[in-house]
Amino acid sequence: MGLAASDPEADRHLALIAQDNTIGAKSGDQARFEEMRTTPLFSAEVRAKIRQISKENGSTVDYAEEILPQYALLGMRSTTYGSGGSQDNSDDPKGNLIYANVNAPWSTFICGSQGSGKSHTLSCMLENSLLYPSKTGAVAAPLTGLVLHYDKFTGVETGQLCEAAYLCSSGIPVNILVSPSNYAHMKKLYSDLPGLPASAPKPNVYPMLFREEHLNIGMMKNLMAVGGGGKPLYMEVVTMILREMAGQAGVKRGFDIGQFKARLQQEELVRGQNPPLQMRLRLLESFLETKNSSVILERKGIGRNTINNFQSLWSWDFTPGSLTIVDLSCPFVDENEACSLFNICLGIFLEDRSQAGRIVALDEAHKFMTDSREAMILTGTLLSIIRQQRHLGTRVIIATQEPTLSPNLLDLCNVSIVHRFSSPEWFKTLQGHLAGAVVGTSDSARAKYSPGGLFAKIVSLRTGEALVFCPSGILDTGSSEDDSQTDIEDMGAPKQAGKAYSVKTHISFMNLDDSEESSEEGSEESSGDKEEAMGNGVLEQNGVKSSGGAENGGKGNSETSKGGKEFSELGARYFKMQVRMRPVVLEERNGEIEFRVVSNDGTPESWIILTGLKCLFQKQLPKMPKDYIARLVYDRTHLSIAIVKMPLEVIGGISFREFRDLKFAEIVFCAV
Repeated sequence: MGLAASDPEADRHLALIAQDNTIGAKSGDQARFEEMRTTPLFSAEVRAKIRQISKENGSTVDYAEEILPQYALLGMRSTTYGSGGSQDNSDDPKGNLIYANVNAPWSTFICGSQGSGKSHTLSCMLENSLLYPSKTGAVAAPLTGLVLHYDKFTGVETGQLCEAAYLCSSGIPVNILVSPSNYAHMKKLYSDLPGLPASAPKPNVYPMLFREEHLNIGMMKNLMAVGGGGKPLYMEVVTMILREMAGQAGVKRGFDIGQFKARLQQEELVRGQNPPLQMRLRLLESFLETKNSSVILERKGIGRNTINNFQSLWSWDFTPGSLTIVDLSCPFVDENEACSLFNICLGIFLEDRSQAGRIVALDEAHKFMTDSREAMILTGTLLSIIRQQRHLGTRVIIATQEPTLSPNLLDLCNVSIVHRFSSPEWFKTLQGHLAGAVVGTSDSARAKYSPGGLFAKIVSLRTGEALVFCPSGILDTGSSEDDSQTDIEDMGAPKQAGKAYSVKTHISFMNLDDSEESSEEGSEESSGDKEEAMGNGVLEQNGVKSSGGAENGGKGNSETSKGGKEFSELGARYFKMQVRMRPVVLEERNGEIEFRVVSNDGTPESWIILTGLKCLFQKQLPKMPKDYIARLVYDRTHLSIAIVKMPLEVIGGISFREFRDLKFAEIVFCAV
């Protein structure tokens, strides 16, 4: 028995229920629009289909521009896998271009062995979010980025730089904050990045110094190792003092270090408690800007002009389109202390998000995200950011060799990019946390090491290729049983019941952008206002306004769309992708740079190239005698392969000697 046709109360309540998921329908559009606006990944085919729908509906507004206003190229899908077999997507390379949605927050987990391409993928995603104007998509409001990097520093010759610093060559302003005690060495490393073109902008390197107004009680608790199990004995006293100071401070900003130390001196600590406490305080003071900071930095070899420039130019302002790298590689900072300091940096970075959206990246996270108390606290902070990513307008990227790093992070990330690795233990972790690894697959494919299984696919990936898991990604379009209907299927809703697909992709070159809060016409909306706006068909995010289309002259919400177009999601399916290339690869393809084999044959051009190689080797190998380098480079029994940027600028090369009778060659010098 149904309700009477004339039931005013039921009619009012029914109007609140979305009953139609078709694009352009009178009701139910907003939920579907919202799914599409917030999808992390979509294909060129999907964007073209959305544009086609707006034309068929007679709208004067391009739905694609409204729903997906900011995006940039990530790679190209090559293969889609499923329990029923694989689908080759190479027949439509343009339609299978994969774009990252820069207009909506997301979180990404990147893993793979060394040399598999994960750092390149990280750089592509950062460039996509920061570069304005974008060279690989459409970006109206760039994000501001923070990269956390740590490496065991053993010397200038062996120190590993953060590869994200090379983004300065794309025109992105890069500021690098380093440990004050290792400033001179890190300044030397980053000021002479190997392979960076001479005409490219250089990154700015500053000693990292906090101010008291940057600190708060929570940061102090983390820094003093409060939290987790096995707290030091002195922490009971520290906790008591911090609690009292919090009650007295009220809403006052900052933290009074002098008062904190004075109170500690009044307490009677057991003899064994004082040394570890003092060690923590000295760590904080070494990164704290005080009246004596300039004197201390001068003692460490930092010139007065450099100190003045730092104090006048770097004030912890994160401008849109810029990248800040915190590199705490230092012989006096271990990975646990680095985690504590990273936590403070994250707190400062997320404070003022009204100017631009945020993107946080952890580079080589396995080097500092261990099972220590400090690392667990940092993990907790990241988990909180990911859970609130839409409210905070923040994207998170975690790049690591080991997926066993933190399964909780893997669970929460809505995009997982898996590059080549060969560890069964790593695969076991992925299989336990990625639905696409098990859902809908056959028993034979589910077997851990079957020839056609997921592990075999991962091991066989080439450098630059990756398997991508993104349940809410929207990549495919297709026709339903009714030819008048055109479906756009996300990777979450299988075409046939019981099938789960994976996609293989090629990852691309690099460039993208975004910002979090609404800035149009100087207006700012609270989260509540934004939700109300979404209910009325308008979503303003990252400085770009999106709407359902009807209010801007389109007929999308005023009449039923032609053919009932629908959109669905990726879900348990995954795909293989080729990551896009960096611009330097395009330079080779376009003939701007080339590889030449040269020898001392007496021709002027060979002499020019060999002289360029000699100067390059002498610069990059400073401990090698210069006359020895010159003698071997010009030796007629040696050959060289030079990377030449036209007209004749040498930017890299190898010198070697052939032993053809023995079928081998001896490399003498190699540098870029």
